[in-house]
Parts: sequence; C-alpha cells; structure tokens
Amino acid sequence: MKIELEFYTWMFHTIYILEEQSANNYWNRIYRLSAVINYRWQKFRNWLKTAILADYNTYDFEEAFDQIPSYVVRKYLISDSLYIPLIKDFALGFYGYLELNDRGTFFKHEFEQFVFGSGQVLLCDAFLQKRNLFYLTFDAGLAIYQEKRWRHIPRKYLDREINMITPYIRIIYPLNPYLRFRAYISLTKYKETGGINRSYANGNLMLVYNF
Repeated sequence: MKIELEFYTWMFHTIYILEEQSANNYWNRIYRLSAVINYRWQKFRNWLKTAILADYNTYDFEEAFDQIPSYVVRKYLISDSLYIPLIKDFALGFYGYLELNDRGTFFKHEFEQFVFGSGQVLLCDAFLQKRNLFYLTFDAGLAIYQEKRWRHIPRKYLDREINMITPYIRIIYPLNPYLRFRAYISLTKYKETGGINRSYANGNLMLVYNF
C-alpha cells in the first residue's frame, strides 16, 4: 500500500500598466490539498484519490465597481479505480468519480462568501474484461454520467440536469511490448433539462506507445 499527501498552491497577480485599466488588476490564488491511496495485491488494484480545492479571484480595487467582482470556486473531489481479477483471464473493472462544487461572491476583507450557485458531477464506469482472446483484450462496459447545477438566488433550485448512459466495447491488441492498437465504439443516450433528448454513436482507432 502506498499513501501520498500533496499540497499545491498557485498565485498569480495580473497588473495593467495603463491607468484606465488598473481597476482590473486582480489576484488569482488556488489552493489544493489531496490524498492518494494506492493498493496492490498480486493482480488486484485499487486507487483512491480525494481532494479539496479553493480558487480565489480577488480584485485590487473593488471600490471601482458597482458590484463586487471578486469570486471564489470551491470543490470537493473523490475518485476510485478498482480492478478485480477473476478466473480464466476474466476481470472486473470500475471507476467512480464525484465532484461537489459551489461558486459565489467573495468578500476579501471579511473573508466571507455569498454562494450563488452549486453543482454536482457523478461518473460511474464498470466493465467486464476478457484477456488473451485471440491475443486480444476485450472490454464490454457501461458508463453513467450525471451533472446537476443549482442556483441559489432567490432560493436554491435545480437549474440544469444532464444524464448520459453509454454502453461501449473496447478492444486492445498488443503489437509489441511497447506498442498497442486500440479500437473503441460506444452508443450514448443523452438527456437534458428542457426536453433535450438525443442518441449518438462514437468510435475511434488509436495506436498507443508506452515508453
């Protein structure tokens, strides 16, 4: 088992030379704290990652604006990747991702936030794998994606929702220890708030080289 902790920060100051544009001078500060747990036992693998992030944009001369332009975006993210070997070259795979976020006006002097929007993103991807099928690795899976966005003014209500269901097939053929050929095809059913419904197919062919 391997455990990693990481703290990341980014600070960038934009300054306009011309006096008439100096009101747009601003700071962008990003802070992210993340943790990763990587567990392996024989062919079993589990990779879990979680993080919290804050993205601040603060203007140097807020008094020059009628409304406070400074804002902050906050996020919580967690993802999990799981690979479970079965019998006779079969395996199960799973990937899950969850993101919670909110956006709002930032009062830098009081270090307070007024939330005007929030969101949630959820992705689940599960597949059954068969290896060594005429030298091919064959995956048959299903991916489910959901995104929700809420507005908080004048009250919290659901503003937009997107749902996608995607069955897919992926085939991998190793040409040599470093080069692989990959074929992918999927069919997506898309549904969005407002009665938007459609279906579309997607496919690609790729050559992947691993150093």
